[in-house]
Amino acid sequence: MAERGRLSTVAVATVAAVVGGAASAGVVLIAQGDDGSSEPAASIRPAVDPSDAARAAEESESQPAPTIERTSVGEVYASASPSVALIEATVSGPSDSPFGPGGGGGQASGSGFVYDDQGHIITNAHVVEGATEVQVSFDGAREIPAEVRGTLESTDVAVLSVDPAEIPADALPIADSDAVTVGDTAIAIGNPFGLERTVTTGIVSALQREIQAPDGAPITDVIQTDAAINPGNSGGPLLDAAGRVIGINTQIASSGGGNDGVGFAVPSNTVTRVADQLIANGEAELAYLGVQSAPAESNQDGVLIDEVTAGSGAAAAGLESGDVVTAVNGEAVNDPGELTAAILSKGVGDQVSLTVVRGGETLTIDATLGSRPDAG
Repeated sequence: MAERGRLSTVAVATVAAVVGGAASAGVVLIAQGDDGSSEPAASIRPAVDPSDAARAAEESESQPAPTIERTSVGEVYASASPSVALIEATVSGPSDSPFGPGGGGGQASGSGFVYDDQGHIITNAHVVEGATEVQVSFDGAREIPAEVRGTLESTDVAVLSVDPAEIPADALPIADSDAVTVGDTAIAIGNPFGLERTVTTGIVSALQREIQAPDGAPITDVIQTDAAINPGNSGGPLLDAAGRVIGINTQIASSGGGNDGVGFAVPSNTVTRVADQLIANGEAELAYLGVQSAPAESNQDGVLIDEVTAGSGAAAAGLESGDVVTAVNGEAVNDPGELTAAILSKGVGDQVSLTVVRGGETLTIDATLGSRPDAG
């Protein structure tokens, strides 16, 4: 994000100005005259003759309205909210992390959701950072002890493990976040300020955002939403209109630390890729090419390679500073974020085919991906 302000308890807070407007029938548009005076330029009025409107009303009374099947927010909430947990962590001391969900005195709280029928719960890594004890609750009273199965700070994803017999709800279905589009319904369920199972709703405001993880690494392909997200929502699910998880709520951008309608969720495809590794091994890896990149020249497609890291897959494959990568496995990339996302969608040890322009010549370079080093 280009401009940074102070950090809130769940987000890197940035200051953003939003300008909007609205128009309705009968609004008078004002134009500036040649002499500097203001005068009505046009009047926006309904473009329907009164007699036509009367006939349309009669016809609508005689014909039944079409039936549109919808899943309401209430239905999604009723189905999904039992699977959303309140997570309370005792930490060794007050956290200095700007991502911590607050509480002070070595206590922190956040949200999570049931991932499978084996007792695994997904949350944010920053919710349980430094935790010596973790408890989860589904009914507002009974606390269930949980263990941290694993975390990956560079994606802000954590998996908790509890006795599956103690979980009173089913796992939430997971959507393919690559299929999400701007304007889709977005429903957040969590525990803002400790207010359990609060639901807020909005839309998917933007896609392919990039935010900073607790360890400083970039998290790519992030979903932006205007559904209200506040301290305590961290780790809770962002759902689509069918009640499927499209991401986990992670950060907000705010001028004052509260909800300004700009929230961010780690996409579900990243969550599942990391969570499955954490469940299997207690740790997770991200694929790594080993380059620093920048946008190509304005008249050129692709991504400019500024620097190649020694010992990386990029170096072994022969990538050079000054190369321009235009595609990964045949898929065009036109900015550094797209290149990063293309690499992170692969696994450690995978081979990728890079289309590269070098000195006016187009080359195909195959590179084997390594493991991303810790950002800290």
